[in-house]
Amino acid sequence: MEKTEFCEQVRDLWSRPFDLSLILQQDPFYARITPSEGARLIKKAATLGQKQARWYRQHTEELQELMATLHLRHLPEAKEGQRFYTFAEFNKQDQISLDWGLLEKAQSFMDSNHLDLTGVPLSELVLMHEVFHAVEYKKNLWTTEKHLQYQIAFMKKSVRVYGLSEIAASCFVQEFFHLTNAPALLEVCLLYPKNPQLAVQKLAFFLGKEASEIY
Repeated sequence: MEKTEFCEQVRDLWSRPFDLSLILQQDPFYARITPSEGARLIKKAATLGQKQARWYRQHTEELQELMATLHLRHLPEAKEGQRFYTFAEFNKQDQISLDWGLLEKAQSFMDSNHLDLTGVPLSELVLMHEVFHAVEYKKNLWTTEKHLQYQIAFMKKSVRVYGLSEIAASCFVQEFFHLTNAPALLEVCLLYPKNPQLAVQKLAFFLGKEASEIY
C-alpha cells in the first residue's frame, strides 16, 4: 500500500465510530468472555476512564501532584521490522518509560502527511495513557482487579483482563483531551515509520477487514 493511500485510510478510520471491543479482542483471555459479559465489562471500563478524566480536569492540582511523583525514563528506540512494539510502559515504582525516538518519528510522519487528527502531540497522548495506569494503581481502581473466573479440569482460575485497563486508559485520554475518537486508533501511525506492513495489518484489523482487502 502506498503511503498516500495509507493516510487516506487512516483519515477514514478516524471518521468512523470506534468499537472498543477491538481492544478487548487483543486480550489473551478474550475467548473466555461471553458477548454479553464482554459488553458489560467494556462499558464499565469506558465509564471508569471517562470519570477519572473529568475528575482530573476539575482537580488540576491533584494531577500536577501526581505527575510530580512520576519518573520519566527512555526506552531504547525500537528497530525497524519488529513484530511487536512497546511505545511506553508504566511500572509500579512510579516510573513511566517512553520510546521517545519512535514517538518523534511517528509525529514527524503524521505532520508531514497532514494527519493532525487530534491537535495534541503524540507524546502527550501516550504519556497520559500511562498516567492513567499510574492512577489505577494508586487508587486501586476496578481495572486492577481480577475480572474473570474460569475452570481448567478441577482447578478454578481468577485472572485480570488487562484489555479492560487499556480500554479505560484510551477513554481516559479521549475524555481528558476532548478527542473526537479513540486515541487507540493512532497505533497505526506509531507503527508505520518502523514497520509499514504491520501498520497496514493493524489498520485492517481496526477497519474489520483482512489486510489483503485494503492493499
